[in-house]
Amino acid sequence: HPPTRQLIVCVAAQTYTLVTANTSPPPGSLRIMNSDYELPLNLGTEEMVSMNEFAAIAMSYESKTLPIKHIPGPQGVRGRNSDNTLIREKLGWSPSISIRDGLEKAYFWIKAQADAEAASGVDITQYGHSKVVVQTTESLESNAAGGGSRPEDQSDAPENVNYDTTRTDR
Repeated sequence: HPPTRQLIVCVAAQTYTLVTANTSPPPGSLRIMNSDYELPLNLGTEEMVSMNEFAAIAMSYESKTLPIKHIPGPQGVRGRNSDNTLIREKLGWSPSISIRDGLEKAYFWIKAQADAEAASGVDITQYGHSKVVVQTTESLESNAAGGGSRPEDQSDAPENVNYDTTRTDR
């Protein structure tokens, strides 16, 4: 009996807008880099989706329905949305790719990369796992000072890194 797969979402009610790229480099990034404007500009779509909606969109590409498990975690800002007024004013441009279309291109590109690695003998089971890393004042100060890496902690110890290699439901 294979283990149950589930999609884990920390705070499903949070909403975000996202940047997707269907070209390399993305045209918005090029416009910003080639402009004389020196202040930050929002580059995301003004389309807003919740994390639950984002998960549903991602699962829809292959008609998957995985249970969503909501886990407790830091909530931070309850939502973010890109206001593209300034980028339209300064560069005469704003993103035109929908979240659904941009994510679909990214999804199938990533899937193709994983399939190619699996076909070449790479064990890709670890790609379905992540490790929670706690950011500390020490790690922030190290990065600010040019350290570029976080201090080791107990979760780095090999006995604490756990990859489930018994999954057969892929």
